Order: sequence, then structure tokens, then C-alpha cells
Amino acid sequence: MRKAAESGDAQASYALGMHYVGKWRDHFNSQIHLRSDRRLSELACLHLRRAADAGHADAGLQLARALAKERSRPAAPEEDQFWSNEEERYLAAAAESGHTHAAFILGAMHLRLARYSSDTSDAERHLRQAADGGHAKAAYHLGEWLLRQEGRQADAEHYLRLAADRTDADPRACIDLARILTRTQRSDLAEPYVRAALDSNYKGRYYHLEPDWMELLGDVLNRTRRRAEAKEWYDKARARRSAPKWADDWPDLDGD
Repeated sequence: MRKAAESGDAQASYALGMHYVGKWRDHFNSQIHLRSDRRLSELACLHLRRAADAGHADAGLQLARALAKERSRPAAPEEDQFWSNEEERYLAAAAESGHTHAAFILGAMHLRLARYSSDTSDAERHLRQAADGGHAKAAYHLGEWLLRQEGRQADAEHYLRLAADRTDADPRACIDLARILTRTQRSDLAEPYVRAALDSNYKGRYYHLEPDWMELLGDVLNRTRRRAEAKEWYDKARARRSAPKWADDWPDLDGD
């Protein structure tokens, strides 16, 4: 593989670079930081750069990550990071080659930068590219952002639907879409999305939002004239708000 990489084979260079990334990660995770760590990072970046410069999109994404790690940036979700010029250049090249995750990372970065600037064109362009390519997180973030822009509700609904119609949907996408449907007199279509959010495997991350979601389901049921069911969900929301947030973790003292 090394000979193939040295002869200019981009896939071989990528595979070799990822081999060194794995060894580097093992050293890092073991918390044994030796001089060899630096050598492993250099080898990883060397081979990934060769592959990326030859047009390998995955290598461009992995090189940006490796360069960021080499700078010892504190750990943070990719969408909440700032990237150096070199890292951004390789991410952009990967995105231009059709890599949806690279496009998502770029879009999320530019969306964060938009907090300090009125220019959101780059953020929207990259997020739209990723979302149109099937990236669920990009579809959610784009839809959620468009929802806050005046006159963009139709676009927001389109992208939130892309995110919410997946089997592994982010429950927040389901809720945002349900709210649009409820506001536009389509409560019957909103109900499945609210229930999907409440049944989601990821809902534990959003425990503090669940009472609002329960109340939204009550609103949806009330609008469709199922008032008895609506009252049940209003009562559940009220009970959840009044309960300590750790209540669900209490042991069952009445059990065997």
C-alpha cells in the first residue's frame, strides 16, 4: 500500500493516512502522549494531504479534522467550530466534489459566523447542498434557520420535512414541522410528527422540552376535536413540569 501511495494512488494514500489516524487516535485515547504522537500526526496529514490534493473528497474532510486535532483545539461538535484557512480550503474542495458532510460542516460554520455578520449566503448555499444531498442534520439546521427568516416558511417546511421523514429523525425537526402544520390549519397532518418526537430514541437529550411537546400534542388533538385525549396530554405536560427532572430515574419501590 505504501508503494502505491508513493506512486500517486489517491485511494492508497487515503487508506494509509487513515491507518495513521487510527494509530494516532489510539495513542490519544490511551492518554499516553509520547513523541511518537507528533510523528503519527505528521504521517497522517502527509498521506491525507497527498490524497486530498489528488481530488479525494473523503481525504479532504479527514485532513481538515486531523489538522484541527493537531492544533489541539478543545473538543466540540463539528458544527460549532471555527476552522483555519487551510482546513476550510480542504473542506471546501471536498464539498465541491459532492461530499455532503463536508458541505454541512462548512454551512454550519458559516451559520455560526453569521452571528457577527449579515451575510448568510455561504451558510445557506452549503447547507442547501448538503440537505439536497440527503444529509439529515443539514436539512434540520437549514429548515430551522429558514423558519426564522421572514417569508421563507415554504422553504423551511420543505427542509424540515426532509429531516422529519427519516426513520432516525431529529425530534426537533418533527416538532418544528408540526408547529408549521398546526399554524397553517393542518393539525391532522401534524399529529404523527409530534407523536414521532415523543416516541423518539433521542428524546432523552431534550427532556426539558418534552412538556412543551406534550402540550403541543394536546393542542393538535384539541383542534381536531378530540378533547378527552387532549386533556390527557395537557395533564401529562403539567405533571412533567411539576416533577423533578430526575424523577424518571427513581427506582420502583413498589416492585418485587
